[in-house]
Amino acid sequence: MEYYHVLYTSDTNYFPHMMTSLCSLLSNHIDTRLCVHIIEDHFTEEDFQRLYHISSQYSNLRLQIYPIEKVLKSIYQYHIPKWRGTDIANARLFSNEIISGTDKMLYLDCDIIVNNSLEGLFQADISSPVSAVKELCMPNHLKDYQGAYYNSGVLLFDYTLWEDLGCSRKLYDNAKRYHSVLRYPDQDLLNLSLNDMIHNLSPGYNVHPTVYYMNRHSYLSKKFYQRFPEYYSLEEIQDALEMPCIFHALEFMNARPWNDNSVHPFNDFYNEYRKMWDPNFELLPSGNKLSKARSMVYVKLAADSFLSEDTLQKVKSKVRWGLPDGKGK
Repeated sequence: MEYYHVLYTSDTNYFPHMMTSLCSLLSNHIDTRLCVHIIEDHFTEEDFQRLYHISSQYSNLRLQIYPIEKVLKSIYQYHIPKWRGTDIANARLFSNEIISGTDKMLYLDCDIIVNNSLEGLFQADISSPVSAVKELCMPNHLKDYQGAYYNSGVLLFDYTLWEDLGCSRKLYDNAKRYHSVLRYPDQDLLNLSLNDMIHNLSPGYNVHPTVYYMNRHSYLSKKFYQRFPEYYSLEEIQDALEMPCIFHALEFMNARPWNDNSVHPFNDFYNEYRKMWDPNFELLPSGNKLSKARSMVYVKLAADSFLSEDTLQKVKSKVRWGLPDGKGK
């Protein structure tokens, strides 16, 4: 039986969420051989010990860890801006330079929660250097950009096609060309450089919390998705959510699942897998009243669905909802 290869990139700050994601991955692949690659930035000794402990518990798991220094030269050569003060998010773009022994690599953000087996994705016949799920809406800084815009939280790389089609060179050329507009560096650069090469995955492989929540309200959903024609159709979304494979625990009403809140639709999923390796886990304070106001979620989504664009922008200028701004980082 072959190994399926999965990649994470994480610094020590996001290590707890990466561990939670890893537990969700392993729990849904008990009988699947997995080789998990991790590019790390300043992991502590305790971080490493936790990783080695979990790897000893799963006979189907191989673990490969690489320091970010192995790809920093390329990141600096490309002059890609940092994301939130670190280069770790950009490391995924150069994983092919340091990982060998496989053509197909599935990259997962640390805030990913795996909900079902991903074997179907690994076995899919896809002829593209990278595959991804579209972002819910176009980010404001790229409103004039033409084409689909993809979220970089889940990426299926074909390293052979990546090399054959010169994808690294395209990234290099566009990193210089678009440097000043790269607000979400790795994601913007992928879209601006390789858009016509990105294979469009089912939305079930990267479920935004807003999309998951909206599935509860059929009438509102019809109106809501009319505002996002570049996204998937309502029928495609409903089909995907019958058996979603990956939840993306992005900010929702100014909260994440590790914050004390009453609104995030992925709270229970995150808590379940977090306690698998961190039984004493306690939620962090959210610091925002909206994260406790369940009724405000529906109000916000109804506003997004029915108000005119001008009126909606006036409302957004007064209230920071935490829903969605075109980026799930």
